[in-house]
Amino acid sequence: MFVYSLKGSTVKWGALILFAVIIIMAVLLISAGSSGSTGAGKLDYPEGSVPFLVQKTQKEFSGIKTGADRISFLQSYGWNVEEEAFEVAQVVIPNEFDSVYSRYNELQKGEGLDLSKYKGKTVKRYTYIVKNYDYNGTVYANILVYKDKVIGGDICSADSNGFIHGLTRENSPIA
Repeated sequence: MFVYSLKGSTVKWGALILFAVIIIMAVLLISAGSSGSTGAGKLDYPEGSVPFLVQKTQKEFSGIKTGADRISFLQSYGWNVEEEAFEVAQVVIPNEFDSVYSRYNELQKGEGLDLSKYKGKTVKRYTYIVKNYDYNGTVYANILVYKDKVIGGDICSADSNGFIHGLTRENSPIA
């Protein structure tokens, strides 16, 4: 028969060491999860997935009535854009999301937005040319507005092999 006994101090030290290891692992996981890509290159993620993103500050999405409001909204993300919209278009959010819309909506959720609430609604898409993106080509800022509220947005390149990411620079590209 095998008998093993532990002293009270041994158990306390073991618990303390285990607790310290858990704290260290949590810190490492949090720091790894919040260090997003700031580049505009393509990142490979499994089909249909978007990496965990941390919303650093809560933005005000409502009260977007004028061109100045839209520009101010984009500036709150650090984007300098042309004063006049490059394009204004009416867009219908589909009732059923295909794989492309589903991935785009995951990108929006990373920004604290959700297009699924607006299925079947007609919204306005305002497209602005971004002047301060470090990229060799044209870059656009798109925002979707419904009843004076921003419900979606992205930053994308005009190139066919370009990129698209959320309004925040830390929001990783999906294409």
